[in-house]
Amino acid sequence: MKKILIIIAVIISILCINKKDEVIIPSNAIRFRVISSSNTIEDQTIKNKVSKNIQEKIYELTKNSSSYIETKKVLDTNYEYLKDSIEEELKSNNANYDYRLNIGRNDFPSKQYKGIKYDAGYYDSVTIELGNHEGLNWWCIIYPPLCLIDEDTSDVEYTTLARELIDNVKK
Repeated sequence: MKKILIIIAVIISILCINKKDEVIIPSNAIRFRVISSSNTIEDQTIKNKVSKNIQEKIYELTKNSSSYIETKKVLDTNYEYLKDSIEEELKSNNANYDYRLNIGRNDFPSKQYKGIKYDAGYYDSVTIELGNHEGLNWWCIIYPPLCLIDEDTSDVEYTTLARELIDNVKK
């Protein structure tokens, strides 16, 4: 009997250790995705600049939001501001292509990360499609504030609002 309890304890410990690496996106999350025009170095650079710029704007807009509904309302209210910010970023980088900004339900492909499958589907999100929108994409979670940097050829990096605040205090 003692051996069985020890085996069960070991199995539970292994499962708990593996669970801490898993990040499950909640059903009431609001995602953020930027799809580049193509996979050229130039288009990927533009995508990264637009992603960074708009992520910073969204962070400033939503940093005091305490709920999904409040975050969604702030995003909807600031559609034109975000649109203008994208246009400015594209102009400042001489990116001469169109874009599409959609705040609402957007299609996401399935993703696999650390053994977790994130199902394809339509999710509440802010999506920016640049140019032909045929390149790698960048995405993160606006609410709750959990950012994922994901490109098919790179790993994923997780950050949280708490981590960002701690890092900013250290500076």
